Amino acid sequence: MDPCCGPRDSRRYDAVFDSVFSAAVARRYARRGLRALERGIVDFVVGAGIVGASVLEVGGGIGEIQLELLKRGAARAVNLELSAGNEEDAVRLAEAAGVVHRLERRVGVDLALAPGEVEVADVVVLHRVVSDPSSDDRPGKRPSKCPQPMTPRSPMSEVHA
Repeated sequence: MDPCCGPRDSRRYDAVFDSVFSAAVARRYARRGLRALERGIVDFVVGAGIVGASVLEVGGGIGEIQLELLKRGAARAVNLELSAGNEEDAVRLAEAAGVVHRLERRVGVDLALAPGEVEVADVVVLHRVVSDPSSDDRPGKRPSKCPQPMTPRSPMSEVHA
């Protein structure tokens, strides 16, 4: 596998996306709702037609985008995470929103390594997809074909509907 796709040891994601990080994101979402960029993604998808659709979000964290799409009519959503740190807050928020029965959260599925483990979805959201800048052995360097390394504070956002 190309080293730009992430750490060789996926447990390294747990060091960044732990329960402390998750709790902070969940508190912010509970108090203020979606951030502007997330609202833009949700508005775009809703405008394209979300009613009855399936959603796949790669690296969806606590699931705030999925929750909002489910509330607005998506039939079901699947979240793929490499880190287990978000799970407690994600389940609590899904239960509070009344959509837990329409949400599947899968931890440890690396789409780059196992694309066949995930079924096709109508909408795919890549909002907080991160790469590991340390996956290249040269300090501060990255393979030329890799995207700019991402961190939780600099999301790469795309919506394909």
